[in-house]
Amino acid sequence: MGAARRGEAGSAKRKLHAREAGARLASVELLLRSHAEMAEALPAEHRGRVGAAMFNLGYLPGAEDLGVMTAPASTLPALEAALSLLRPKGILTAVLYPGHEGGGAEALAVERWAGALPVSEARVILYRQPQRPEAPYLLAVEKV
Repeated sequence: MGAARRGEAGSAKRKLHAREAGARLASVELLLRSHAEMAEALPAEHRGRVGAAMFNLGYLPGAEDLGVMTAPASTLPALEAALSLLRPKGILTAVLYPGHEGGGAEALAVERWAGALPVSEARVILYRQPQRPEAPYLLAVEKV
């Protein structure tokens, strides 16, 4: 028990030291816009400097109206925009939901988009459970 307390105290001191050294979190601004408009929404100086872009496709979590969901017509331009905003070694992730109506078509469209990216520009990885084809899965793109 004493060792655990010493470890916790050391951890707290390290956190305090980081704050004292001037470490701070970046500011955040939330925009209520289509993901397909992200390139227009961000100032031009951010193009090529973004470290990560994350997509959670399908329905809006907690939404009552399940008619509001992502679709290939807006998702594919959004992915293109996100890729253009990433810096080298930046990561784009998308959680795909093939188990709902329209989700399978969107997942297939995203996979085709990612599979067509030149290897000289991006590396693509799928993380999926083959035994559960309707389960959500992750697609990740690292910009070269």
